[in-house]
Amino acid sequence: MSNTTSNRYAYWDTIMEYLPYYHQRDDVLLSDILARYIDDEEVCESDLKMIELEYGSEKQAVKEALFRLDTRLIIEAMRVMYDVKE
Repeated sequence: MSNTTSNRYAYWDTIMEYLPYYHQRDDVLLSDILARYIDDEEVCESDLKMIELEYGSEKQAVKEALFRLDTRLIIEAMRVMYDVKE
């Protein structure tokens, strides 16, 4: 992973530390899949098909979906970190 890529996802340290049930969440797995797709890393064939069906073949649409998803995740993690209720 390049330094630019690692900086781009630096907020994941906070998500991993504070997001409840981090290792069991489908939305965390989806974020990982979308990030790997955007970064041209290996993605299995079934995940590629899911991405195309859900978001289309335009990487920009996938980036926008990842942004929305990761925004929700970091906000949830920060609410836990600061003990702020919705």
